[in-house]
Amino acid sequence: MGKYRLLCASLFLAAAAEAAEVHLTVLTPGRAPRALAEVPASVEVVLPDQLASVPGAAIDEKLASLVPGLDTGRASGDINDRTAAVTMRGFGLGAQGGRGQGRTLVLLDGVPLNNAANGGVNWNDLAVGDIDRVEVVKGPASSLYGSNSMAGVVNIITRKPGAGRLIETSFGSYNTFDLGARLGGKIGPLSLQVFGRTMRSDGYTKALEADRDAYTRRSYTDEDAAGLRAAYDLGAGGALRADISRFDGVVGLGTNYRGTARGEYRESVTDLARLSWNGPLGGFEWSASVFDQSTEQTREEGVSTTKLTDISVDRCDRGALVSASGEMLGLDSVFGFDWRRGRVDGYDDYKNGKYARDIGAADTGSPFLHFGRRLAGGRLSLDAGLRYDRAKFYDGYAENTNAPGFFTGALAERSWSRLTPGFSAGYKYGPAVSQYISYAGGFRPAELENMVLTLVKGSGATKWYQKPNPDLGPEKSETVETGFRLNPLPGLYSDPSAYLTRARDFIYQITTGVTDPTYGTEKMYTNVAKVGIYGFELPVKYIRGGFSVSASYAQSHSRITDSPALPSIKDKELTYAPRHIWSAGLAWKKGPCAFSASWTHKSRQFTDDANTASVSGYSTAGFGVSRDLGGGSSLSLRLDNAFKELHQSSDEEFAPGRMVSAALKAAF
Repeated sequence: MGKYRLLCASLFLAAAAEAAEVHLTVLTPGRAPRALAEVPASVEVVLPDQLASVPGAAIDEKLASLVPGLDTGRASGDINDRTAAVTMRGFGLGAQGGRGQGRTLVLLDGVPLNNAANGGVNWNDLAVGDIDRVEVVKGPASSLYGSNSMAGVVNIITRKPGAGRLIETSFGSYNTFDLGARLGGKIGPLSLQVFGRTMRSDGYTKALEADRDAYTRRSYTDEDAAGLRAAYDLGAGGALRADISRFDGVVGLGTNYRGTARGEYRESVTDLARLSWNGPLGGFEWSASVFDQSTEQTREEGVSTTKLTDISVDRCDRGALVSASGEMLGLDSVFGFDWRRGRVDGYDDYKNGKYARDIGAADTGSPFLHFGRRLAGGRLSLDAGLRYDRAKFYDGYAENTNAPGFFTGALAERSWSRLTPGFSAGYKYGPAVSQYISYAGGFRPAELENMVLTLVKGSGATKWYQKPNPDLGPEKSETVETGFRLNPLPGLYSDPSAYLTRARDFIYQITTGVTDPTYGTEKMYTNVAKVGIYGFELPVKYIRGGFSVSASYAQSHSRITDSPALPSIKDKELTYAPRHIWSAGLAWKKGPCAFSASWTHKSRQFTDDANTASVSGYSTAGFGVSRDLGGGSSLSLRLDNAFKELHQSSDEEFAPGRMVSAALKAAF
């Protein structure tokens, strides 16, 4: 650990930098443009140069290095994980209680990416080179965005289509090869851009040494992507934008039961289409979007050489989002309506004549209203919002011929509603000191797969089966928070904050008390637990010219305070929720050359709900150098996990260790 302390000291205990440009305009906190300095909330803005300066091939890993309090379940440098989850502020990455991804809303240009089936987002589908900036709002934002924003919102804002040609390629550890290209042009008011990307990696052996056998293989990755972006300038009527893309990714699961080179694998094909319009109408600035996201997932796996399963799951999410901003009743106002539909259709073929079907859908309609007012000569900012969500579960069907008679047939329809408020106030004491205080509600709807999924697991005395539960309701939370924005010296910034969250109706899998002599113990997901979370974040940064150094420490305590139906988890900590996260970073640019260094430390994390298993705390460090070749071209070299700490990323898998990569970007 001494080498990490030495590195940390050499970097002035600097955490990965957040955006220092306090004059930035942001969209996410209020669903309308607003100066960052005037937002009474904890907001981080991450710019492309910052993303390039930190380790990681996927955006989630980079954000975990850059944003205090944000965490990812991806092991450092592991590009083979297509199911990585992101969470914030102690909500954990989930075990029985669901993946943490579903408690953090992820947007792509304002359009939700979390699917209704399991709340997941495939971060590998998002190209770092397409990003204009990432806006991160910490704390519940359900009064504006509704579901999945209990912990916060991550809005990935992409560059507008434009003229030019660009090729990017990199090669690194585990024979990882990545090639991407963009070609754009402009015809009058129409801008067009096509893009494509391919990535191949031999991968590495994730299995712990004690778990390896003759069937163990590397977890490889093959990914391809292609798409079209178009923008049309309507002049005084605003602008239209259309995006169409397809992502096809295959990940080897690290086992070869079938005796083929492909072995066990998971393939996901995602099609995403979006159409949006932004412009003035009736004295308001309007934003309207429609979207359709569908994923076809196939999976081949086995728990033994004779117990094989082919799995296919279709997930579909579509919706329409409309909002308007402007002055109403003398107040800065935002109002609108969101509609979303999610569907899942799963089929498991057990290769022995038996099968399982899991089908369900949910619709949500949500009007919302948000008001803001500046008083006392602009020094006092007041904001209030309210949103009403009405959801309906329908078309549910569950069948498992491994356990006939237990769950075969249609599932009952169910509806629920949620009224979510939010209030905040900010006060500017002077040009260098301001403070905000806020109260906000949040919620996460039940995942469709937990409502309809049927399983039969184990054998003998440990055999159990899962019963579908269409009556699952949403998890709910309330958070109070205060924070400061400090600029005591030129170039020196600090944004400390503290928060307290009380959550209820957390979803866990419980034993119902029913036992069948053939199929064992009956289990079911239900809203069962109350959770208390509190913590604080202390970020500091100093920027002068081409030099920046920054520091942050985030601490959170997450504990289950009550669980009558599952007493074994009472007073336990949430899984994969480290109490302490230190991170550090330095960046220096002189002329065409740039150098960056980063360091992150996570404390111990529990890996099971009973807190009987854990992974030890670990640190990772990375370095990078680059040279600008002119005209938008560059050459770079990165060394990640430089000290090759072979930490466990979970209770079942190793992280990949040291990673080296070289990249060339050529614009012409």
